[in-house]
Amino acid sequence: MTRYDKILIGSLLLFGLVALFGLRLLTAGRQGGYVEIRRGNEVVERKPFLPVGEKEILVIEGPLGESRVEIVGDKVRMLDSPCPDKTCVRMGCIGTPGQSVVCIPNQIVITVTGETDGFDAVTY
Repeated sequence: MTRYDKILIGSLLLFGLVALFGLRLLTAGRQGGYVEIRRGNEVVERKPFLPVGEKEILVIEGPLGESRVEIVGDKVRMLDSPCPDKTCVRMGCIGTPGQSVVCIPNQIVITVTGETDGFDAVTY
């Protein structure tokens, strides 16, 4: 391995790191996002996202029982639900406007609303 090979590898690694952190800075920092929780056709909660590091757990009553929704910073997820298959719990965290978590048996829908200032997709 020559000196020029090492320079080439180092510059490619540096370029990759700069591109990665630059992309994270461009897609981070959504302002004005909300979590909207519906039971059937009615909106039962509409809350803004929390500051980074803060956490809130909401208890929503549905036909099958209580579902727990966790908001952590700019992410939200179904923490627990009385539905039999737990698909809504396994969906994980969402945080981009337009994303939803749906619990059909308990008739609860969690939707992220707000303006998008990030990318829909990135291709290389």
